[in-house]
Amino acid sequence: MKTFYQLQITFIANGNTFNAISEITGLQPLEHDNSKVPDTWKHEVVQSENDPYFDFINVFVNHLETNRAQLHELGIRNENVSLWLVYEYDGQCNMEFDPVRLSELRIMV
Repeated sequence: MKTFYQLQITFIANGNTFNAISEITGLQPLEHDNSKVPDTWKHEVVQSENDPYFDFINVFVNHLETNRAQLHELGIRNENVSLWLVYEYDGQCNMEFDPVRLSELRIMV
Protein backbone atom coordinates (compact mmCIF):
# COMPACT_ATOMS: atom_id res chain seq x y z
CA MET A 1 0.00 0.00 0.00
CA LYS A 2 1.13 3.53 -0.72
CA THR A 3 -0.03 7.00 0.19
CA PHE A 4 0.48 9.93 -2.17
CA TYR A 5 0.48 13.45 -0.72
CA GLN A 6 0.33 16.24 -3.27
CA LEU A 7 0.51 20.01 -3.17
CA GLN A 8 -0.98 21.54 -6.32
CA ILE A 9 -0.87 25.18 -7.39
CA THR A 10 -2.68 26.40 -10.49
CA PHE A 11 -1.86 29.62 -12.34
CA ILE A 12 -2.20 31.31 -15.71
CA ALA A 13 -0.09 29.20 -18.09
CA ASN A 14 3.49 30.43 -17.88
CA GLY A 15 6.79 28.54 -17.74
CA ASN A 16 8.42 31.30 -15.70
CA THR A 17 5.74 31.02 -13.00
CA PHE A 18 6.22 27.25 -12.85
CA ASN A 19 9.96 27.68 -12.30
CA ALA A 20 9.46 30.54 -9.82
CA ILE A 21 7.16 28.42 -7.62
CA SER A 22 9.87 25.76 -7.41
CA GLU A 23 12.49 28.33 -6.48
CA ILE A 24 10.26 30.11 -3.94
CA THR A 25 9.02 26.98 -2.14
CA GLY A 26 12.27 25.04 -2.41
CA LEU A 27 10.24 21.97 -3.37
CA GLN A 28 10.88 19.70 -6.34
CA PRO A 29 7.92 19.69 -8.76
CA LEU A 30 6.59 16.65 -10.57
CA GLU A 31 7.51 16.49 -14.23
CA HIS A 32 5.12 18.28 -16.56
CA ASP A 33 4.28 17.80 -20.23
CA ASN A 34 6.99 19.75 -22.03
CA SER A 35 4.85 19.98 -25.16
CA LYS A 36 2.65 22.65 -23.57
CA VAL A 37 3.11 25.66 -21.31
CA PRO A 38 2.43 24.58 -17.68
CA ASP A 39 -0.59 25.92 -15.79
CA THR A 40 -0.26 23.65 -12.75
CA TRP A 41 2.66 23.04 -10.42
CA LYS A 42 2.65 19.81 -8.37
CA HIS A 43 4.87 18.48 -5.61
CA GLU A 44 4.36 14.92 -4.40
CA VAL A 45 5.54 12.82 -1.46
CA VAL A 46 4.97 9.07 -1.73
CA GLN A 47 5.03 6.89 1.37
CA SER A 48 4.84 3.17 1.88
CA GLU A 49 2.73 1.63 4.57
CA ASN A 50 5.65 1.21 7.02
CA ASP A 51 7.08 4.71 6.60
CA PRO A 52 6.80 7.12 9.55
CA TYR A 53 3.84 9.49 9.79
CA PHE A 54 4.06 12.46 7.43
CA ASP A 55 2.13 15.53 8.58
CA PHE A 56 1.51 16.68 5.01
CA ILE A 57 -0.93 19.50 5.82
CA ASN A 58 1.45 21.26 8.17
CA VAL A 59 4.52 20.59 6.02
CA PHE A 60 2.89 21.91 2.84
CA VAL A 61 1.18 24.84 4.58
CA ASN A 62 4.48 25.86 6.19
CA HIS A 63 6.13 26.02 2.76
CA LEU A 64 3.29 28.22 1.51
CA GLU A 65 3.03 30.46 4.55
CA THR A 66 6.76 31.06 4.76
CA ASN A 67 6.73 32.26 1.16
CA ARG A 68 3.30 33.93 1.07
CA ALA A 69 4.48 37.39 -0.09
CA GLN A 70 6.51 36.00 -2.98
CA LEU A 71 3.68 33.69 -4.05
CA HIS A 72 1.26 36.64 -3.94
CA GLU A 73 3.57 38.51 -6.31
CA LEU A 74 3.05 35.64 -8.76
CA GLY A 75 -0.73 35.94 -8.37
CA ILE A 76 -1.09 32.79 -6.26
CA ARG A 77 -4.09 32.94 -3.89
CA ASN A 78 -6.10 30.44 -1.79
CA GLU A 79 -8.22 29.39 -4.73
CA ASN A 80 -5.05 28.34 -6.59
CA VAL A 81 -3.87 25.91 -3.91
CA SER A 82 -5.09 22.38 -3.26
CA LEU A 83 -3.80 19.55 -1.07
CA TRP A 84 -4.35 15.96 -2.14
CA LEU A 85 -4.17 12.71 -0.22
CA VAL A 86 -4.48 9.60 -2.38
CA TYR A 87 -4.36 6.30 -0.52
CA GLU A 88 -4.16 2.80 -2.00
CA TYR A 89 -6.09 0.29 0.05
CA ASP A 90 -7.66 -3.15 -0.06
CA GLY A 91 -10.43 -2.66 2.48
CA GLN A 92 -12.25 0.16 4.23
CA CYS A 93 -10.61 3.57 4.23
CA ASN A 94 -11.47 6.49 6.53
CA MET A 95 -9.88 9.92 6.60
CA GLU A 96 -10.33 12.61 9.18
CA PHE A 97 -8.99 16.16 9.19
CA ASP A 98 -9.48 17.79 12.57
CA PRO A 99 -10.51 21.47 12.88
CA VAL A 100 -7.07 22.59 14.03
CA ARG A 101 -5.45 21.17 10.88
CA LEU A 102 -8.17 22.54 8.63
CA SER A 103 -7.79 26.03 10.13
CA GLU A 104 -4.15 25.91 9.00
CA LEU A 105 -5.38 26.00 5.40
CA ARG A 106 -6.35 29.69 5.64
CA ILE A 107 -2.84 30.82 4.78
CA MET A 108 -2.93 32.78 1.55
CA VAL A 109 -5.66 35.30 2.38
